[in-house]
Formats: sequence, C-alpha cells, structure tokens
Amino acid sequence: MWTSTCSEVLGKKKYQQKDWISADTLNKVQEVRKEKKGAINNSRTRAAKATPQEEYTETNRAVKNSVKTDKANFIEDLAKEAEDASAQGNMKQLYEITRKLAGKYKRTDRPIKDKNGNVLTSDEDQLKRWREHLEELLNQPPPQNPQTSHQLKKYSR
Repeated sequence: MWTSTCSEVLGKKKYQQKDWISADTLNKVQEVRKEKKGAINNSRTRAAKATPQEEYTETNRAVKNSVKTDKANFIEDLAKEAEDASAQGNMKQLYEITRKLAGKYKRTDRPIKDKNGNVLTSDEDQLKRWREHLEELLNQPPPQNPQTSHQLKKYSR
C-alpha cells in the first residue's frame, strides 16, 4: 500500500542522462536491465543461470562499447566545432567548448601533516612541509656497494 501510493505521488526517480549517449545505447541499457537481468534472477539453479549470465556479459560488453563509441563521437564533434569556431574567430564559442571538454577543476584539499602528525592549515606551512619531504626523499646518500651491471643482469632474468 505504502509503496504503491508513494510511486503514484512521487513517481519514479529520473536519472539524468549524459547528453552524448545515443538513443540506441539507451535502448541497449534497457534491454540489459529488463530482459537479461530478469532471466538471471528468475533462474533457479546455477546451471540454468550460466547461459543467461553469458548473454548478460556479452550484452553488457556491447553496451559499454556503444557508450565508448558515443562518447568518442561526441568529443570528435566538439573538436570539430572548436576548430570551426577558431577558424571563424569566435572566441566565446571556442572557450565554451574547451570548458565543456576539460570539465570543472576541482582542487583537492587534503590535509597535510607535519612529522609529528599535526595538521598544517596555512599554505606557507604546507609548502615548507612539501619542501622538507622532497629534500629528504631526493637527497639520499648514494648506496654503499652499488651493484654492477653484470649483477643486475643476473637478477633480472
């Protein structure tokens, strides 16, 4: 009762599709979801699940390839549009296409800790710690008994 009322009032959750996915690919996705998964779930034994599972795997692989192709075509079309915009001197359109291709920049703010494990909050302290870390890492003394190339060849085989 509750679920039917909720689905009537709220409706099903709508997923936002990428604008580069073709209708053919979406149809393949629906086929995988409904038919192939249903056949796997309705099978009672492992032997009966084997064939639908193989069909599902093949169809899923085809869907993934179709999505890759759609995305490659979309990017190729955007690149052509960018070339046309550049040739025409339309910098606004060129900039918009470049932003669409590059995506949004997300700065990763991971906390950096000093040697004692305390979190460094200021940019200056973080830069000092990075410098300290890289100096320790890169300024190592040379090995005491370096291996010769003859010994290295012996171990690489």
